[in-house]
Amino acid sequence: MTALFGRGHSRYIRRPAAIICLCALTIACAAPVRSVDLQGASPEVLALAQRANLGDREAQLALGIRFEEGLGVASDLRQARKLYALAARDSGGPIYVYTPAVGKTPGQVTRYDQGPKVSGLAEAKRRLAALKARHP
Repeated sequence: MTALFGRGHSRYIRRPAAIICLCALTIACAAPVRSVDLQGASPEVLALAQRANLGDREAQLALGIRFEEGLGVASDLRQARKLYALAARDSGGPIYVYTPAVGKTPGQVTRYDQGPKVSGLAEAKRRLAALKARHP
């Protein structure tokens, strides 16, 4: 690393690498409905799926109910479970990202603030628990 970037520049590589990993993780977790075939679904269901993909918890819960009960879509308990889990998940607050050592520079943990802590939807938590109890 020293020969390529010179002394002391590895810190400029570590932080962007941690941010890129954090962004990739966020994007990977924010795509709950894309793998499901919604062809032929009503415009209402498609709009709900689009809002759910954008992180709208109410839409994730509503779409989860549709998948669980087969309302306007084929019944898919696996997809319902994913959507309930997303809607039930608490978010915000601090997260800690570890950046591994580069050369002689030791690894470090960096704190990132994701805004105020927000609780997941109680109804989604209840439905997720019930679904897990019925179909472990």
